[in-house]
Amino acid sequence: TFDAAGKAVAAGFVNIGGDTRMVVARFDSDGTRDTAFGTGGIATINVSVGRTDETARAVVIQSDGKIVVAGVADH
Repeated sequence: TFDAAGKAVAAGFVNIGGDTRMVVARFDSDGTRDTAFGTGGIATINVSVGRTDETARAVVIQSDGKIVVAGVADH
């Protein structure tokens, strides 16, 4: 999806040491990561600590600019 400034926001997952976490990335209009967002343009969300599978399935941006991520967590 795109925010009000035209930046692309994508969601998915990443596996870190056997623990799958939701991830959100934001990109500038030229396709490069927006380094002002998260760490180097990427933010991870660890919903359940431990060896769990967490996958972001949807992302939406509210009118106030907040990013909402929906997905599944299997512990």
